[in-house]
Amino acid sequence: MGRVRPFLIGERGTAMKKGNLIAVCSVLLLVVTGYSAGNANADDFPVYCSDVNLDTAIRNAINKPSGDLLYSDLQSLTSFKATSLGIEDIDCLQYCTNLELLCLTNNEISNLDPLSELANLTELRLHGNNVFDLAPLSGLNNLEILALTGNGITHLEPLSGLLKLTQLDLAGNQPNDLTPL
Repeated sequence: MGRVRPFLIGERGTAMKKGNLIAVCSVLLLVVTGYSAGNANADDFPVYCSDVNLDTAIRNAINKPSGDLLYSDLQSLTSFKATSLGIEDIDCLQYCTNLELLCLTNNEISNLDPLSELANLTELRLHGNNVFDLAPLSGLNNLEILALTGNGITHLEPLSGLLKLTQLDLAGNQPNDLTPL
């Protein structure tokens, strides 16, 4: 069995090995700092929508039928409507932090977690979905209009801190206690 020789500077082939090491380190540095070729803004990155119906609706709204959906694309939305499209998962909406109006009526949405950081929302319309838990909305302090007709909502406690709320539509739900309002 041969003996393993230590890597010594100056040995034959060292320049190539050293060059490869520098290239690999350079690529890693670019990846870690967020740089990508052809992208001048290091804060911009591709966003993946797991729901194809939502992806299509967003692409229609921003007039971008193909190519990567970018963070900056989602940041450009201040108003978004996608009704009766069979949308189930709204994961990529978490990046739409400039949204003021969001209308997703008559879809199949149950998880509102992606909306929890949309602090600029003033109007949210979610009638005809499968919403039960309003906890993700508890920090949306700019909400003025909240339409939740025809969901499965029973607990209203998460809405108690929404002091700017002037319109609340809960028809077709079974709230067990209106005191939080």
